[in-house]
Amino acid sequence: LSRDDLRTALAHKMGYPLVDIARFPIDTQAARKLSYKAMTEHNALPLMQAGERLIVAVDDLVRIPRLQALHALAQLKVIPVLASRGRIALALAGLPQRLGNDLWADNVPLRLQALQSGPGQL
Repeated sequence: LSRDDLRTALAHKMGYPLVDIARFPIDTQAARKLSYKAMTEHNALPLMQAGERLIVAVDDLVRIPRLQALHALAQLKVIPVLASRGRIALALAGLPQRLGNDLWADNVPLRLQALQSGPGQL
């Protein structure tokens, strides 16, 4: 019995849907409902908003009770779905670029000063 098989069986038993994030389009408006820090701290990825509900992917059933903190931040009822830990990590890593708020990209100058100076000059 693999870890994925166990997660699938538990998800079915507990009534939580499984989501393949690689195939599920992430709604950027829903992702903006939470701060990036909150998403990474909870290892939770907002996927979509349905009315007053925010559908959030998590990788472990143990995380679900702690999602109430996200409810307070988003001002929406948080509905958990299960996804693979690796897929969530990859999606979270690429999320700042998708949302247009890549903090590192804002700090990289268009031309590096060291490359503009002549030889021996720094």
